[in-house]
Amino acid sequence: MENDILDQIENSEFENVSGLLGDVSEEELLAVAKRNPKKLKRVVSRASTKVKSSGATNAVASAVPQAASRSEFEARFTSLKPELKNGLLNKTMQLSDTVIYVTKSIDGAKTVKMFEDSDNKLVGVSNISSAKLEKNEVFLCSGIQVLYGKGTSTGNTQTNVATVPNWELLPHFLECGEFTFRASGKTLIDKMSNSVFKNYMTEKISNATPAIVGGTSFGDGNLPGFYKLANPKLIETQQAIEFTLEWLATAPQYSYIRVNLFGTKIMKY
Repeated sequence: MENDILDQIENSEFENVSGLLGDVSEEELLAVAKRNPKKLKRVVSRASTKVKSSGATNAVASAVPQAASRSEFEARFTSLKPELKNGLLNKTMQLSDTVIYVTKSIDGAKTVKMFEDSDNKLVGVSNISSAKLEKNEVFLCSGIQVLYGKGTSTGNTQTNVATVPNWELLPHFLECGEFTFRASGKTLIDKMSNSVFKNYMTEKISNATPAIVGGTSFGDGNLPGFYKLANPKLIETQQAIEFTLEWLATAPQYSYIRVNLFGTKIMKY
């Protein structure tokens, strides 16, 4: 048991490994350290190296906002259930880059619920079923991207969604609206303006119809339509996710919205 604790610390890939050891008492750690001074020295040396290297990680995160998700998740290790902490320590589980996405037709509507119990995984349409994470998966939402598209048919099938040629920044009628984000039975973001998704375009594209997402015009490594959360949201396993958008004017025929939730997820290897 003594060696196990130091081995887990020494071999961990995480910066905040102490957050995974919350169930080990201070007395236990002190006793292990006293009986294993050489291994303790290696552990402390490795921890010091990690602290120095984290500066580069933070620099990348500041340039590409979605890159901060891993460190944001590690900061919340202490809130995880013991079985998930052990899974990360024992390397039976891992942190994985994740984008949860869903696409919905909004033809003739003034509101849409992006995640619903009736949703099924369907490539290109949604990668989440029943608006819930799989068992033993926990997701930290670090940022949200909302995009608009216009196809040539209406519906939430692969055939319908495939008629959307490009995903664009939100048009004015959607920008002048609001969204509410709920998960695990709690309101995470309440009635925030949709205008936060009309961003990261470094220059206007001359005579571009539509304003196609991507390319150097959006620049700087940022995602168009992406909103970095100052307060990332932890979503528990098998808890319902809700994301509702509302706006004033009726959406034109063949209109679609796509929501991408960027973050980090615990999952099995």
